[in-house]
Amino acid sequence: MERGATERLADTDGTRGTWYTRNAKRTRGEPKPGNGRVCSYVRGKPGPNVKVLGKACFKPYGDQFWIKDLRADGLHLEMRAMYGGNPQTIFNCKNYHGKAGGWTVCTFANQMREKRGINFALLAYQGNSMKFKGGTAPAKS
Repeated sequence: MERGATERLADTDGTRGTWYTRNAKRTRGEPKPGNGRVCSYVRGKPGPNVKVLGKACFKPYGDQFWIKDLRADGLHLEMRAMYGGNPQTIFNCKNYHGKAGGWTVCTFANQMREKRGINFALLAYQGNSMKFKGGTAPAKS
């Protein structure tokens, strides 16, 4: 799917949902603390030496999702968000830049409604297979 693509899918109950998908762009800097910034992490296999694989932050001003891959492990990271747990509208940001890419960003300013509660999580994929899912973080757009 190309950058900025919108896809309409039918749910199992026949209702239609919308996915907004972006490929993350490299950026300078990082998401600054404050102004409603919320961050979440994805970790690898549980155990005594569990490693943090990546970090994602949401900045309400500009409706931006920032992703940073923290490991050169061949996995790619995706941030997925929805309004208050409602799967009718999904925002999906894919980071294929790896650890060397530093912070990357996806903007959904033209798609997200203002002042809505969202839930987002960071996922680690190997190809098309999800390997690890981070905890869900609540935020406000």
